[in-house]
Amino acid sequence: MKDAPLANDAHPAVAAVVDQVDELFRARVEQGIAPSSVWGVFDRSGLVASGGHGDRGDGQRPDADTVYRIASCTKSVTAATLLTLVARGLLDLDAPITDFVPAFDAVALPAPDSPVPTVRMLLTMSAGFPTDDPWADRQESISDAELDQVLRAGLLFDSLPGTRFAYSNLGYALLGRVVAVVTGQPFTQAASEIVLRPLGLADTVFRADESSGFVVTGVRGHEGDWEPLPMTGPGAFSSIGGLFSTVRDLARWATHLGSGFSGAPRPGPVSPADRRLMQQAMRVVPPSVVPGSPRATAYGFGLFVEQDDRFGELVSHSGGYPGFSAHMRWSVRDGLGVVAFENA
Repeated sequence: MKDAPLANDAHPAVAAVVDQVDELFRARVEQGIAPSSVWGVFDRSGLVASGGHGDRGDGQRPDADTVYRIASCTKSVTAATLLTLVARGLLDLDAPITDFVPAFDAVALPAPDSPVPTVRMLLTMSAGFPTDDPWADRQESISDAELDQVLRAGLLFDSLPGTRFAYSNLGYALLGRVVAVVTGQPFTQAASEIVLRPLGLADTVFRADESSGFVVTGVRGHEGDWEPLPMTGPGAFSSIGGLFSTVRDLARWATHLGSGFSGAPRPGPVSPADRRLMQQAMRVVPPSVVPGSPRATAYGFGLFVEQDDRFGELVSHSGGYPGFSAHMRWSVRDGLGVVAFENA
């Protein structure tokens, strides 16, 4: 059932497309892919339609205010927080990570002439670290001291820093430390105070017990049933994917980011120029990373950017955590987009 219907004067073709979106997520629940799914469609005005299917854990279907983990969609908030610090004159994107994480001095670089990874390299997934899923998804709660131990034990590199893309959660964990050092606050507090609260994203939080809505439990399939998975709490890896949110809040965040390209950008702590910067192609994503994709793909600052022949630039990010999946995507040209969550 769609719980945020389109206006009565909506074009029939638009309503038909929204029905197709709803049917897609209904089918996923009926096929046993996840016990619940929820989605929302937004345009430049905000959320225009939403719907949910399945049982969110209390006998009710999820709606636009039901709380799920959004996993790596968090990276866009991490990037926005960093760019706001740059705009305030508190941070240089080309500063080496060793300025903020002294333990990185112990890391042996891959070549004698290798540069130390910079904040910019970490933001664009080009610090030379290999892809580290699903290891990193289970490290959220470790302490800064434990992360330092990981660094001192040595890191693997799959390329020279600054030369190619590889999706690295470790890189975004290090960026969380940068925010903490520059602000003198835990990353979770700084990101909330600098970006989330000023935008009124009250249901986008780093702790489940800070949510005002019903919080869905993440599960995995086990012996024909759904096995609940433990909920991790904030720690050194929260900047890679620690946020909880709702369809309503995440659609508002995506609308805010996309409005940087409109004639009347929405006000907020992240300047329209920096929002546009986040959505620029900074580092080419090799076809092997997105096999079968018909679009050229790149990474900006905390966001993927794809070039589509029909719709121009499409900006997105997915998220996966134990028990959860999330996605947000919109057209830069049209401001039309979708967000969706499942708890499997």
